[in-house]
Amino acid sequence: MKTNFRARTLIDELRENWPRLDTIKMNLVALVYQFPEISMTEAAETLGLTVQALQCQARTLAGGYGGRDGYGFLSIGIGDDDQRERPMKLTTLGLKAAKLISTLNTPVDEEMKIQRDENQLDLLSQTA
Repeated sequence: MKTNFRARTLIDELRENWPRLDTIKMNLVALVYQFPEISMTEAAETLGLTVQALQCQARTLAGGYGGRDGYGFLSIGIGDDDQRERPMKLTTLGLKAAKLISTLNTPVDEEMKIQRDENQLDLLSQTA
């Protein structure tokens, strides 16, 4: 009797544990993992977001706001020199998430990119 068994992957972990974790949130977690204590202003500039948009994402990754659930990945502090600065760092749970996300947050070379003339479904059916 043959059973189809597939080993659990990091994608399975992400999908099951954090189903609403979108690309912007993953990029922010990866950025804070790479640069602990990065300010919201610096993170917004790096990710190409407005400060207000980044604040919304960061609050969701922290404890939530406005009746929305939070992930508990970030802690948001107050700057030492400037009270308006909001440095971010990962919580213990955030570090676990970053370990999963960091493998996805790698530079893509030309060979990995799907070209315009390539059909994604054809690519998936090809064998190496």
